[in-house]
Order: sequence, then structure tokens, then C-alpha cells
Amino acid sequence: MLSANRMHGRRTWRLTPQRWGWTLFFCLITVLFSCNKLSEPKKQFLIGFSQCSADAWREVMNEEMIRELSLHHQLSLEIKVSENNNEIQIRQIDELVEVGVDLLIVAPNEAEPLTPKIEEVFQLGIPVILIDRKTTSDQYTAFIGADNEEIGTTAAHYLAHRLGGKGSILEIRMAMSITPAQERARGFRSALAEYPDLSVIDSIEIPWDTTDMYRQFPHMIERSPKADAIFAQTDLLAEIAHRIISVGGSEDEFLFMGVDGIPGTGHGVEAVKDSILDASLLYPTGGAEAIQLADKILSGEPFDRINLLQTTVIDQANARILSAQMEKQNSLQAGIDQQIARIQNLNAVYRNQRVFISVLIVSLLLTICMGVFLWLSLKQKQRINHSLERKNAEVLEQQGKILAMSEELKVATQAKVNFFTNISHEFRTPLTLIMGFAEDLVPSNAVSQKVKQHLRLIGNNAAR
Repeated sequence: MLSANRMHGRRTWRLTPQRWGWTLFFCLITVLFSCNKLSEPKKQFLIGFSQCSADAWREVMNEEMIRELSLHHQLSLEIKVSENNNEIQIRQIDELVEVGVDLLIVAPNEAEPLTPKIEEVFQLGIPVILIDRKTTSDQYTAFIGADNEEIGTTAAHYLAHRLGGKGSILEIRMAMSITPAQERARGFRSALAEYPDLSVIDSIEIPWDTTDMYRQFPHMIERSPKADAIFAQTDLLAEIAHRIISVGGSEDEFLFMGVDGIPGTGHGVEAVKDSILDASLLYPTGGAEAIQLADKILSGEPFDRINLLQTTVIDQANARILSAQMEKQNSLQAGIDQQIARIQNLNAVYRNQRVFISVLIVSLLLTICMGVFLWLSLKQKQRINHSLERKNAEVLEQQGKILAMSEELKVATQAKVNFFTNISHEFRTPLTLIMGFAEDLVPSNAVSQKVKQHLRLIGNNAAR
């Protein structure tokens, strides 16, 4: 504790070991909190993703999101898949909101049924990113996806080029309750209007289950056996059409075109390379871009509300090159994934080592604090010992003085005793003679009784 002394009219303070101990303790706490603040990671954000289905194209989207997420350590992702069911998707969105997501990404199954729920989430103050598909409202934070109207337009121009500007086309649409199907159809028909000799002679809609394709498409071929081209709004529908027609052996009479351009075995690019499809349109998933956009929104950085992804035609001229590039890209991506896994392991080791180093630093600081405390205690002990030695010397000096005074008192007392002894001896001798003489005269008959009484009185007084 602090001790105060008055010296020359000033007040001076001396820091004791206890005070030093408390000071070092508070310094240690300050250092620890400062280090913790410096090493404090960025705020963690939870992103909820409501995926409408689980087809191959959307699996690629999910993989891209997860891969991009590994580059944003402050973000985490929870995916829920509704399997083309509006009610399930609405319930899953509610579940994500209840979990407390900081941002919601939605690929709406259908526009109208999902619009009220997405508006509700947006009005709660939760940022909403629409991916691939839109709603019937503009109450959302941002949209990211391909320009489906441009895809329809590009498909029309490509078929017009391949058919020489004239011919008949069979159109296979997705469910027209989703915005990509609506926009692709609108762009396709709008572009075909530029070619008077090129027209769509029949159209069918395949909502969700591809088994409907096997039921409806044969009737379409029966109605229009002399069509020149088949445009399907997905590569899968175009491949099924090719499979059905190839049973009759007339597949070479049609030009098949789809949309998606997914890399990998059994997908669009491979189908074009293997001449199952004549062409496909690249339909980017936007998975990685969605995570990047979410990071900007959550970090408060500027962002574009409408983010349209570019498309390109994939045909025999570039299919092999694109396939090779995509295979190389997948190979590089696999290597990147391995490196990311190693980095994550190294990060785990780093975190453990940081904890270990923090423990060592704390131990070192505690050791220093204890050393300083002990050193200060030793210094105080030395000061106390010096003070005790001075006081002991003063006590010994006073003891010497007391002994000297005792000797003087002893000598004085002995002198008094000798004086009184001598005095008493001087009185005792004549008194003894008086007492002896009186005792000798009392028994004598020659002395009268009155004299004897006086002698007895003399003897008693002498004895007293």
C-alpha cells in the first residue's frame, strides 16, 4: 500500500511491494486484453441458402458456393433444399430466419408463391440475394444470375444461323411458373421475329418431373415429324429428346440445342463433344459470385443490385477445347481444394501454437511479476533489517546506560548500607553497655524498687 511521510513540509509517497504487485497485475491484464483485441478475428456471419432443387446444375452451384466460402473465413453457410416444393421451401426459409441468418440467398422454386415470404424476410431487415430465379416483386437486396432473355435470344440467332434463316423448330420449355423459363421463351420468340421464314411450330412444357418428357415428346414428334430443330430450355430435356428420337433412328434429321453447359461426364459439354447435342448455351450458376456478393453486402462495401452473368454458345467448334479447359480447371480446382485443406490444417496448428505461445507469454509475465515482487520484498526486508539493527543498537546503548546507572545505584546503596551499619554499630556498643549495667543492677538488693523500675525502663528503651 502507499505510505505517506511528512518531510520538510512535503508529502512523499513510497511504493510498497504490495502496491507493485497490484500495479504489475493490472499491467498484465491490460496486455492480455490488448493482445486479445489485436488478434480478435472478424465478426462471423451466417448465410442461409434456400435451394429449390437438387439437379446436377444446382449441385454445381452448391459446390461453387462451398469452394468460394473457403476463401472467406468470416462466413459460414447453411443450405436447405426444398426438392421443387413451394411449401417446403417457405418452411425452410422460416427455419433459416429462426436460426438467425445474417443474409439469405434464395433460388425461388416458383415466382408467385415465394414472393410474399421473400418480401417478409426482406422487411425484417435481413439482406436477400435472389440467385438464378426472380420473384414478382422488387423487394430484395440483389439479384445474381444469367440473363435468361439474352440466352433465349442467343439460341434463336444460333439456330437461324445453322438453319440458314428458315425452317421449323420444336420448343421444349421448363415450368412456365419460374422466371428463367418465362424469360428464355420471351427472348427466343422475340429474336425469331427477325426471321420470317423461321418459326416455332409446336411447344410443350415439362414442369418438374422429366418422366413427363417421355409421355409428351413422342406425341410432339408425331404431330411435327418434319421439324428441323429442337430447342430445349435445358440440356437434360434436349438429351432426353435425342434419346427418344434415336429409337426410331431419325436423330440425324434434327438439330438439337439445349441450355446449361455443365462440365463433366454425362452433362452438356460432354454431350456436345459426343455429338448427342449440336449445341448448348453456357448457363453459369453464379455460386461463387453469390458468396462474393454476400461478403460485400455483409461487410458494408458497395455492390451492384443486378448482377448478370455472361453466356456463350458451345458447339462442335469449341466443345473439345472447353471440355479440356474445364477438365484442366477441375484438376487445378482439386489441387486448390487440397491446398485449402492444408491451409486449414496449418491454421489449426497456428491457432494451437498461438494458444501455447499465449500461455508461455502469460507464464513469463507472471514469472517477471513474481520476480519483481520478490525483489521488492527483499529490498523492503533489507530496509526493515537495517531499521531493526539501528533500533537494536539504540536499545543496547540504553541498556549500557541503565547498567551504568545500576552500578552507580548499587554503589550508593552499599554506601548507605555501610553508613547505617556503622551508625548502628556505634549506637549498639553504648546501648549494650547500658543494657548490661541495668540488667546487673536490677537483681541487687541494694537498689530500691523505684530505682529498679527506672533501670527496667532504661533497659527496655535501650532494647527498643
